[in-house]
Amino acid sequence: MSKFDLLETKGEWQSADRPLAVHIYPNNARDVSAAKGFVKDGITQLLDQLFGGPIDFYEIYYFYDYRYFPRKSSEDAESLYREFKSWYQGKYDHRIGVHLVTDTEVLGGRSDGGDGTTLNSFNNARCCAAGSDYSGSEGRSTAAHETLHSIINNELPGVKDMLPDGDEHYLGKVYSDGNTASPLANNDNEVSSKGDCSADREQDTESTTITSCAYDAVQLTSDDAFE
Repeated sequence: MSKFDLLETKGEWQSADRPLAVHIYPNNARDVSAAKGFVKDGITQLLDQLFGGPIDFYEIYYFYDYRYFPRKSSEDAESLYREFKSWYQGKYDHRIGVHLVTDTEVLGGRSDGGDGTTLNSFNNARCCAAGSDYSGSEGRSTAAHETLHSIINNELPGVKDMLPDGDEHYLGKVYSDGNTASPLANNDNEVSSKGDCSADREQDTESTTITSCAYDAVQLTSDDAFE
């Protein structure tokens, strides 16, 4: 029996060539509102930007069974990630896509990343943690940030060319208003101060608007996974 509820979907599954699924897990009962609220909203805003290009169908699921929440107390994103990954492997890693755990008492995030030819969320299960001890825009951006890490295959030549020192955060930038960081720059001050990726998409104040580089990295990953 499935322990997932479908929160959002876009596109036609029957004709989809480039589908993507994202699964959101609250770490504790206290995290349900954030998981179904601004965490889901941040992921939806990200996927809407990718829809019609790198992806042509998406689903966002919510893990609802309270009896099976990870429920461990995590002091930081690294430990949350490790504990969640240990818990979900063998249970739900047969479901291809992003598996994101969130906790309202944790800051920052951690991700498997999408490195390796087969290790991206288009053709494998990839795990990440996104702290949600934020309000609104930063929480949405952090969820988008970790989801992007799980999708992008940074071993592809075209992606590598955009990554000084192999750091995916260089796919982000702080926009010209000096305040609004794209998702992949939102938690890395050193990288965001150097980011020179051109943004050909309209910026917004919610920090979920990705740069052209991030979009292109997802497109290259999708092309490699599906073609």
